[in-house]
Amino acid sequence: MTTSYSYQLSGRKGLPYAAELRREDPGKPHAGDLLAPGSIVRTSYGTGPYLVDRITPTMVYDDYRVWNLTGFSSQDDGSFLRDEHRRIWINELVADWSDGEAIIRKLFVANSDVVLVEQAIGFLSDRRGQGLLL
Repeated sequence: MTTSYSYQLSGRKGLPYAAELRREDPGKPHAGDLLAPGSIVRTSYGTGPYLVDRITPTMVYDDYRVWNLTGFSSQDDGSFLRDEHRRIWINELVADWSDGEAIIRKLFVANSDVVLVEQAIGFLSDRRGQGLLL
């Protein structure tokens, strides 16, 4: 099943097979807005918590914008240390609004993984100052 924000791709740049991809709704906040630096997230597959350090956009498969999360895993006591040995990446994220509320999912529809925001720092409508939040 395809939605208005996903469709079948075949022969697209970098895709050797037909795949259904999610596309963010241009009229709603995107994953970069929902995953602000300083937020705490977990995954649906049991990993985390992670402290979001950066959320950066990338274009893939010609015209799909996805978001790549860079963060840090928690220490045993639950605190966060910004140490390169604790750095994590979660790539190809999009905001899926198909159920009426935002769910952070992976780009490929066949992937059911979800990033769950445990503690948000607020919606950023202007991202120019996000480096000052850290």
